[in-house]
Amino acid sequence: MIVELFGLPATGKSSFAGILEKEGYTRITVSSKVAIVFWNLLFMFFHPISFFGIFFVLLKISNSFVVFRFNFFNGFLHRNAKWQKALFTRRERVLIDEGHFQNILSFFSTEASDTGIKNIIKYTKKPDMLYILTLDEVEREKRLAMRAKNSRSELGEEYFTLWSRVVKLNSERTIKIIKELVLPHKVIEGK
Repeated sequence: MIVELFGLPATGKSSFAGILEKEGYTRITVSSKVAIVFWNLLFMFFHPISFFGIFFVLLKISNSFVVFRFNFFNGFLHRNAKWQKALFTRRERVLIDEGHFQNILSFFSTEASDTGIKNIIKYTKKPDMLYILTLDEVEREKRLAMRAKNSRSELGEEYFTLWSRVVKLNSERTIKIIKELVLPHKVIEGK
């Protein structure tokens, strides 16, 4: 069984992943560049439609090469590698913290259309269960303020401010679409 976590930054995905690990789930991590390349080659071989479909969606919606490169390395390659490693892990229950569905929040720099979100979902490998983590916006903002740095800040303050605004809208729209598509999911309200 593959479980994937999805949610805005600071909604408690990593904390919830820790709870699931204590319940016997194996969290999938891929840290070395060699491992990322290896697992992506396997992902491309076993899932070429997903690989190239997501790649071309990313290429189409990236508004600059810098944003494309950031999302390609930090989203696309990492999430493909996690998925493929999860499939090869000989464990009964595996956990992907920020898997393919997280690409929807990562890739769009502007407000995403329903069609744009559905295009990514169409090519996305579906987990057996998608946990959607939500949190009151005031609490989430407090948690974000306590973080030292966000990786997107390297793309510039203007980009980060814009992305921070639209990611909330894209999250709400994605959750609505997930429910409409009747994908197996559970919404976990954070505290």
